[in-house]
Amino acid sequence: MNQNAFFESFCNTNNIVKIIINNQQFEVDKKAIERNGKGGILDILFKQKAGTIMKGENIILHGDEEKARQLKEYISYIEANQIYVQNLSLYEVAQKVMDLVCCGVDLGEALDYFNARDGSGDVVGEILCIMGESFTTNFVQADQQGTWQKMVYEGLQWAFANRPEQIQNNSDLLSIIYQKYNDFKDI
Repeated sequence: MNQNAFFESFCNTNNIVKIIINNQQFEVDKKAIERNGKGGILDILFKQKAGTIMKGENIILHGDEEKARQLKEYISYIEANQIYVQNLSLYEVAQKVMDLVCCGVDLGEALDYFNARDGSGDVVGEILCIMGESFTTNFVQADQQGTWQKMVYEGLQWAFANRPEQIQNNSDLLSIIYQKYNDFKDI
């Protein structure tokens, strides 16, 4: 089954896709999903065979709590125009941005969504401090065009200034990033 057939098989007559993640149901408008041209949640669900059950017009996902959290965050993202972050800590915003990036959202778009692209690098810096090596590898691979270079550079500057021990102790992360961006030669 191709992705379009997969998608159409889960849209009811009201153009609502029902997604059940670990027994919590979400109803997502088909138009909201189509807004992201990269495939987003449907692409993720289509590729993920284990734990995904197709039942009538519903998509049911059981299992991985981290993936469930990421998908819930993505559903919120595709349904809203912008959320306000005044009551969220830097760590919480960084975690939410990471979740969106894991679901295929561009880093710049995720930062814009949280109104967090201010040039200070704090959110990306916090992401660099909290993410593990496997996420780092996926993170830099997701930046196929190399367009995140400046944001990553600002994040590294922030991390070295504000969380030097955390960032310096993660040599694998630094190695992956420097290899991806060739030591930031274009900045």
